[in-house]
This record gives sequence, structure tokens and C-alpha cells, in this order.
Amino acid sequence: MKQALFNPFIKYAGTKALAFGLLFISISWLFATLCNARFDGIVDLHFYDKVSWLQPMLDQFIGLLIMVLVFYLIALVLGSKPRLIDLAGTFAYSRLAFLLAPLLNISGLISNLTNQLKTLDPSHPVLPFSNVQLILLMLLSLATLTLVVWLVALYFKAWKTCSNLKGNKLVFSFIAGLLIVEVITVFLTRNFIA
Repeated sequence: MKQALFNPFIKYAGTKALAFGLLFISISWLFATLCNARFDGIVDLHFYDKVSWLQPMLDQFIGLLIMVLVFYLIALVLGSKPRLIDLAGTFAYSRLAFLLAPLLNISGLISNLTNQLKTLDPSHPVLPFSNVQLILLMLLSLATLTLVVWLVALYFKAWKTCSNLKGNKLVFSFIAGLLIVEVITVFLTRNFIA
């Protein structure tokens, strides 16, 4: 069970991982559309008042495409030659971590509480909701953070498996690649997919 959750790439890679990954992306796209969520960044999940059915799908496919291209180029620069299908498959499979994440906003709770926080007057900082709502918001934020950590851990295992890099090369190339992909995907999804 632990292997299936944290290092599934021993068993799944290439076209099999890509097939599962596309299934995970499709299911999370449906949930995101129903719960007004967007994946506007490769490790981002934000909730809005209204999301079109197309936005969450484009968010994920643009993110996957950029991630595969950036990490493939990094691998080539570092002398590794991973197969594109392995990169695409393992990175897509990593989206398992965000499969159910949009459901955290199933009743619009997070987006409503976030909107209430935006109305907070800095000169009179009184929280605009109850203690129960505050605790619920903290728990939902913790759940979201846990899923982000899991997603990054899966991305790292995917990169390690595909690149065959070790030590500092592995770690620093992953950090640099993830930062580059995050900046590009945030820019593209927030500026061109509205």
C-alpha cells in the first residue's frame, strides 16, 4: 500500500502510467468543474466562485505538457536521456495526489470563507466568521497542504525514476525544474485561460 501511494513508478511507467494519469486528470477535472476549482500552477489548487468546464482541464494539460518539456530539457542538459513517454506517464500518474482535492470545496465552503476573509478591514481586524468556521478552514487548509506535499513527493519519485540522476544533481535539478514549471504554468493559466 505504501509503495502504491508514494512510489508507484516501480510498477507503473510509460503508457500504463500515462493511461492511469489521464484517468486521474479526467476525474479531477470533473470534480474541479463541479466544485469550482482550478489547478492554476503545477502544484496549485485554488477555489473560485465560478469556473468554466474547460479551465480545469486546460490547467492540467498545459501543466503536464510544460512539465514534461522542461524536465526533458533538463535531463538532456545533465546527460540523461529519459523516454518522453516515461516522463509524461509518471508525471501524469502523479496527479493521483490531486484526484479528490477539488472535493474539499464541494459545498463552496472554502471559496465562501476565502471571500469573507477578503472583506476583512485591516484597521479593524475582526474575523468575519465563527470559531467553528475558522477551525474548519484550518482543517481544510491542512488537508490541501498535505495533498500538495504528496503531489511534490510523487513528482520527485517520477523524476528520480525517469532521469536516473542521483545525489545533488537529482535534488537541485528537481527543485530548479519544478520552480521553472510553476512560474510558466502560473503565468499561462492565469493570463491566458480565463
